[in-house]
Amino acid sequence: MKNDTKNIICPNCKAAISIDDVLTHQIEENIKKEINEENKLKEAEMAKEKKEIVEEKAKLEESQKNVRSEIIKR
Repeated sequence: MKNDTKNIICPNCKAAISIDDVLTHQIEENIKKEINEENKLKEAEMAKEKKEIVEEKAKLEESQKNVRSEIIKR
Protein backbone atom coordinates (compact mmCIF):
# COMPACT_ATOMS: atom_id res chain seq x y z
CA MET A 1 0.00 0.00 0.00
CA LYS A 2 1.64 3.23 -1.08
CA ASN A 3 1.32 6.53 0.72
CA ASP A 4 -0.78 8.38 -1.85
CA THR A 5 -1.69 11.72 -0.34
CA LYS A 6 -4.26 13.83 -2.07
CA ASN A 7 -3.87 17.58 -1.99
CA ILE A 8 -6.16 20.47 -2.69
CA ILE A 9 -5.16 24.01 -3.52
CA CYS A 10 -6.25 26.77 -1.15
CA PRO A 11 -8.32 29.29 -3.11
CA ASN A 12 -6.94 32.16 -1.01
CA CYS A 13 -3.19 31.55 -0.72
CA LYS A 14 -2.79 28.91 -3.48
CA ALA A 15 -0.91 26.59 -1.10
CA ALA A 16 -1.23 22.84 -1.45
CA ILE A 17 -3.10 21.37 1.52
CA SER A 18 -3.38 17.69 2.35
CA ILE A 19 -6.97 16.47 2.35
CA ASP A 20 -6.06 14.30 5.34
CA ASP A 21 -4.97 17.42 7.24
CA VAL A 22 -8.19 19.23 6.37
CA LEU A 23 -10.36 16.31 7.46
CA THR A 24 -8.34 15.82 10.63
CA HIS A 25 -8.75 19.49 11.49
CA GLN A 26 -12.50 19.35 10.89
CA ILE A 27 -12.88 16.27 13.06
CA GLU A 28 -10.80 17.84 15.84
CA GLU A 29 -12.92 21.00 15.74
CA ASN A 30 -16.15 18.98 15.89
CA ILE A 31 -14.89 16.95 18.84
CA LYS A 32 -13.76 20.11 20.68
CA LYS A 33 -17.16 21.67 20.10
CA GLU A 34 -18.98 18.59 21.40
CA ILE A 35 -16.76 18.42 24.48
CA ASN A 36 -17.30 22.12 25.20
CA GLU A 37 -21.07 21.71 24.90
CA GLU A 38 -21.02 18.69 27.21
CA ASN A 39 -18.89 20.62 29.73
CA LYS A 40 -21.30 23.56 29.68
CA LEU A 41 -24.24 21.22 30.34
CA LYS A 42 -22.38 19.52 33.18
CA GLU A 43 -21.39 22.88 34.68
CA ALA A 44 -25.01 24.07 34.55
CA GLU A 45 -26.18 20.84 36.17
CA MET A 46 -23.54 21.15 38.90
CA ALA A 47 -24.53 24.79 39.53
CA LYS A 48 -28.16 23.73 39.88
CA GLU A 49 -27.23 20.94 42.29
CA LYS A 50 -25.06 23.32 44.31
CA LYS A 51 -27.94 25.79 44.57
CA GLU A 52 -30.24 23.00 45.76
CA ILE A 53 -27.69 21.92 48.38
CA VAL A 54 -27.28 25.48 49.64
CA GLU A 55 -31.07 25.85 49.90
CA GLU A 56 -31.40 22.53 51.72
CA LYS A 57 -28.61 23.52 54.10
CA ALA A 58 -30.40 26.79 54.88
CA LYS A 59 -33.62 24.88 55.58
CA LEU A 60 -31.82 22.44 57.87
CA GLU A 61 -30.12 25.27 59.75
CA GLU A 62 -33.46 27.02 60.21
CA SER A 63 -35.04 23.80 61.42
CA GLN A 64 -32.17 23.21 63.82
CA LYS A 65 -32.56 26.76 65.14
CA ASN A 66 -36.29 26.18 65.70
CA VAL A 67 -35.62 22.92 67.54
CA ARG A 68 -33.11 24.67 69.80
CA SER A 69 -35.65 27.40 70.53
CA GLU A 70 -38.23 24.78 71.47
CA ILE A 71 -35.78 23.02 73.76
CA ILE A 72 -34.88 26.28 75.49
CA LYS A 73 -38.58 27.12 75.97
CA ARG A 74 -39.22 23.79 77.67
